[in-house]
Amino acid sequence: MLVFIEVFLLTAALSVDSLASAMSYGINKSRITVKNAAIISVVCTLLLAVSVVLGGILNRFIPLFATDIIGCAVLVILGLFKLFSSHKQEEISTLSLKETLILAVGMSADGAAAGIGTGVAEPNRLLALTICSLPITFAALLAGNRLGLRIGKSLPSVFGRLGLPYLMNRMTLEGGRE
Repeated sequence: MLVFIEVFLLTAALSVDSLASAMSYGINKSRITVKNAAIISVVCTLLLAVSVVLGGILNRFIPLFATDIIGCAVLVILGLFKLFSSHKQEEISTLSLKETLILAVGMSADGAAAGIGTGVAEPNRLLALTICSLPITFAALLAGNRLGLRIGKSLPSVFGRLGLPYLMNRMTLEGGRE
């Protein structure tokens, strides 16, 4: 039972980034559909599982901070693309498959780092992590996006596009650093 609680808490913590990023997209009037959320959840869960399996091997070659830098760079590039490509978006748009995959890889960076650490310390938690990660990430994405869409309706467009999403992404990208 203790293993399940540890795994649940780890996957819930990893899903906070998904929740905040999905809220940010919602505030910017970008809808994450059930299909988008499923794709992102599967990618995040697969990368988490692969990183657990390869944790011991990768830990010797790639420092953990490198996954944070890569994930941050992907999210910043995607954010800049969205900022400059949608000058005044009044209608709600849906993420394209390309945007969905880029977002999924960016969101997976923390999971990969956690998976590497877990793989080194506790490789027998693979099944529990996989079972927990998929539904928690999926729920966080849908809930965050729906909440963001509601918040976005009440914010002036300039503040919504530049202010709150920037702060939310900044908090999630630096949330693990103390």
